[in-house]
Amino acid sequence: MKFRTESIMKNYNINSEFKEWLCGFIDGEGNFYINQKTNTSFSFRFEIHLHKDDLPLLNYICKTLGIGKVYSYKDNCSFVVSNLKEIQIIINLLTKNPLNSTKLLNFLDLKKAFELYTNSDKVTADIATEIINLKSGMNSKRSEFKMPTIYKPLITKYWLLGFVEAEGSFSVRRESNKFELLFSISQSSKDDILMNAIKEFLDNLAGANELDIVKKSQYSPKGENHNPVTQLVISQSDYIKNVLIDFFNSLEWHSKKELDFIDWVYIFKLKERGHHYQEEGLIVLKAIVNQMNNYRLSTSNNIQINREQLLIDIEKLLNGPSNYEIVGDRKIIKSLNKPVGIGKQITLELIDEKGNTLRTFYSILECANYFKVSRSLIYGRILNNKPIIYENKNVFIKKK
Repeated sequence: MKFRTESIMKNYNINSEFKEWLCGFIDGEGNFYINQKTNTSFSFRFEIHLHKDDLPLLNYICKTLGIGKVYSYKDNCSFVVSNLKEIQIIINLLTKNPLNSTKLLNFLDLKKAFELYTNSDKVTADIATEIINLKSGMNSKRSEFKMPTIYKPLITKYWLLGFVEAEGSFSVRRESNKFELLFSISQSSKDDILMNAIKEFLDNLAGANELDIVKKSQYSPKGENHNPVTQLVISQSDYIKNVLIDFFNSLEWHSKKELDFIDWVYIFKLKERGHHYQEEGLIVLKAIVNQMNNYRLSTSNNIQINREQLLIDIEKLLNGPSNYEIVGDRKIIKSLNKPVGIGKQITLELIDEKGNTLRTFYSILECANYFKVSRSLIYGRILNNKPIIYENKNVFIKKK
């Protein structure tokens, strides 16, 4: 069945940023399938399957591409491309804009099978066998994950946004009402090369920096038949404030995950003004957290809150007075009438090369705030006995 497609993409123009975003989203949520209908007849399908709350996102993808159909059923929705001419468009699109994850392997197998099927005058038994062999090694049946020799992940800002909208997480650790902000991306360790590339991209967003900003770890999920997972985590408040928030704010989001990012930023701003030490602030912070991520879903058993009223309460706090004030060289929590970090039983001293004490701090946080650096940098200088610049001189930070 000879299938000619030379002119299909002739007038197919899509914004390059959307293409990058879509490739990132496909790397996270896209799937490629080959179905055998008869001995020598096959169908091909590209699909993105999401929660029903993401129906507007799939409609947006469908409308922008101008191909495929969107289906909604029960709690799910899917964007499906199965028409042969439209599959060719997907193939052309992803050939010119390669995927970065191991889903590239499934795409390449589908592409090869598709070309065998459509470029032949007749699908012989040998061709059918080759297509069946390709199909039998795809998706969950794949055992070989060796990437092509020319493979090198290309991380762009919009590819990363698409991947984050598919696989990223903006979460909050609520231990002792500290509301620690965490940004993370998790992926099968089979994609370790990709995760290293993402880590390098995020580390480099801050420019030249001696800190290892993005923490990478691996773990094995509980239960059988689960592959090891690689996770990237960012928790450093200075990086979040000065780099990550500005980076994501500069991009055009397409999914409901933007709401989690927005609420995550609200939490950061409320903490920055010390409202997590106030009863009124705690009420608002807990309300934000209790409707983020999966709690936001329409299928969640969580009690839905009045979003408009929540935003009013947030703006009231942010537009009102801060719960911090500076007294001398100390930051004071007004509602508690005590310095920030005073509860941590640690005293630090700045020591010059002659052993003279130049300044005293009562927590690592206080010291970090004074130098306008992260706590981990201060801790590293203490641990490794490395100097820090104070009044144009090398000094050392010592525990008293």
